[in-house]
Order: sequence, then C-alpha cells, then structure tokens
Amino acid sequence: MKKIFATLAFFSIILIQISYSQNIQNGNFNNSANNWGCNPEAIYTETTYGGSDGNNRVAEVDQEAGLCQTVSGFTIGAVYRLSFLCSRRTNCGPTVQSMALSVSNGAGSASFSRNGTSFSLTSESLTFTATATTHTFTFTSTITGTCGLIVDNIRVSLVSGLPVEWVDMKAVFQDNAVRTLWTTETEYNNDYFTVERSADGAAWTAIGQVEAAGNSTQRTDYSFTDESPLSGISYYRIRQTDNNGDVSYSDIASVNAPNALKDVTVYPNPTESQVRVSGLGAQSFKLINALGTEVNCPSTPESDSEAMLLDLSALPKGIYYLVSASGSVPVIKR
Repeated sequence: MKKIFATLAFFSIILIQISYSQNIQNGNFNNSANNWGCNPEAIYTETTYGGSDGNNRVAEVDQEAGLCQTVSGFTIGAVYRLSFLCSRRTNCGPTVQSMALSVSNGAGSASFSRNGTSFSLTSESLTFTATATTHTFTFTSTITGTCGLIVDNIRVSLVSGLPVEWVDMKAVFQDNAVRTLWTTETEYNNDYFTVERSADGAAWTAIGQVEAAGNSTQRTDYSFTDESPLSGISYYRIRQTDNNGDVSYSDIASVNAPNALKDVTVYPNPTESQVRVSGLGAQSFKLINALGTEVNCPSTPESDSEAMLLDLSALPKGIYYLVSASGSVPVIKR
C-alpha cells in the first residue's frame, strides 16, 4: 500500500472583514488527494492506521508520500497560525515517527514527532509571519521507510493582522495653514489617528485627532488642517492607534510654512501661465516650491504701477510660495 503524505488537512477559510482570506482546497481530504501535490496519499480512513473512525479520511506523511499546497491571500507582515491534528500510526512503523513542516519564502518551519503513543489525533500548530501574498505549505517525513505520521483537519487563521496598510501621507502649505493628507489601503480594528508635528523631526507633539474607519477593505482618504503652523520647515506624521492600544506610524512629511504676506494679491490664482502680483512694493522676493527649494520664475514689472507679472509657464504643476522678508503667499500652477 502506497503511503500518503497527507499533512495540511483542512485549511479552513478565515474571513476577517479585510483581505486576510485564504482559499484552501480540500483541506480535510473529503475528496481524497484532490488539489494536493508532493505525491500525497489521502485515500484511506483512520482505521487503516490504527484509529477507530471508519468515516474520517486522513493523510499519511512518510518517506514515500508527501503533501503540499500553494495558498494565496496572505497579507505581508501579518501573523498567521497553521494548525492541524497529528497522530502516530500504531499498526506499523518505528517507535518514534516524525515529520517537518515548512512555509515557503522563509516564513517558518517546524518539526513534529510522536514517541510510542497510541493512535490519538491531537493538536499541533506553527505560527508564522507572512513574507509574501502566496505561500506553499509542505509536509515531509524525517524518518526512513513507510508508516509515518497521520495528519488531519489543517487550518490557517489570522493571529495578528496589520491594523493599517498605509498608501500615502503628505503635508501641504495652503491658505496660511498646513493640510495633512493620508490614505490607507485597508484597516483592521483601527480606532483613531493622531496628527503629530515636530520642529526638528525628533520631538513630536500631538496637534489633532481624526476618527478612523475601523475596518475597511478599500482605500480611505483622510485629512487634517493645522491652522497655526510653525514658521519655516516643520515635520508631520500620523500615529495610528488600534482597538487594543497598539500603534503604528506613517511616513514623515516636511513642509515650509512661512508667515503670510498681508495686503498682497495674486491674480489669477490658480494659473496656467502668468500671474499679476500687487502689494509687494519695493520688497525683494523669491519663489519656492512645496519642499522649500527656490525655483526660477521670470518677472516683469508693470511700467504704470508697482505690480509685476510672474511667468510660471515653465514650472511643473503644483503649489509654490511667493516669499519676502515679511511672509509668503501661495501661488498655484495648474
């Protein structure tokens, strides 16, 4: 009789309101060895191996028979548990029977054994962190010959998911305020967001809180406006807090927020090419981008007034700032 290697019996699908589902085919071997690879033997009930249930089909893992299946739907960084029932075969084989379990892409491995015990399907498990969206589970015997361990009812379940999958975070100086904008791909048990600000990128202060979606499987956009930003370059980040108090952080965004120029008008604003600036008087000025870098922009004084024309036609689309010693005003190129 060819020994099967069955291991991974019954991978039940766990759906957690987010993309943590795994599609396990024929996990409990009700359809014999269908959907399994690695030369599986999953055609006999447990009575063949020393058990008592003539209706319960199981799989054997020995030198001649292995078991493997590739499973998709994992979230990289999330923690999962692979659990299954395992028993020593009692009507043949060595006193000590053992096998190895591996999760592909270096996610995890473990060995399991039974030493002289009677037939009894008892629980075993391997906890691993997903390193890819697809993993292959492989059971192999670590003894020579036939008559290896029996496995059944293998399941995979989520232990700890990523509370938030970050997509983007940025900070923009606009209308004399700093607007922080961030996007999440998915959320799991997410409680709220805290917006933090820093003058040096090291010491952080909470300046606002935004309610989270909680659980979401689609992109969600958030924003918060700092109405009293720090002058000059400052830094922003988002702290996420989940329902059990654990936290994670977004990337850090920097922004230049100079004081606002008063009595200065820019028209039209937004513009596709030129703007007319009035109210600067004899003040010198420069044009900077959102990162605080000065950019070249031709200016032409109007002969009959103190106004001037700025030509932004050669600049990329975005937000710029007209800066003088007394402050700044945003100029939007579209």
